[in-house]
Amino acid sequence: MIKTIRTPEALIDVTLQPVIFLLLFTFIFGGALAGGDRHVYLQFLLPGLLAQSLAMGGIALGQNLNADIEKGSSTGSARCRWPG
Repeated sequence: MIKTIRTPEALIDVTLQPVIFLLLFTFIFGGALAGGDRHVYLQFLLPGLLAQSLAMGGIALGQNLNADIEKGSSTGSARCRWPG
């Protein structure tokens, strides 16, 4: 989370990309692909975009976890002695 606050562009691809795709495929390509009925096409499009945003979030989580493991930041807390 700290890395995301320091580099907000890491959050843009996860949050802004599905919104851009929704607007792009609904209003620009939606009429041509759905035959003019945007409501039916939107019911088809939204589950796919939800799955895409979940996949992108999982990929970002995996990349950040891999970076933490390679850096060794996860083993630092294992070396600390907690009082008690």
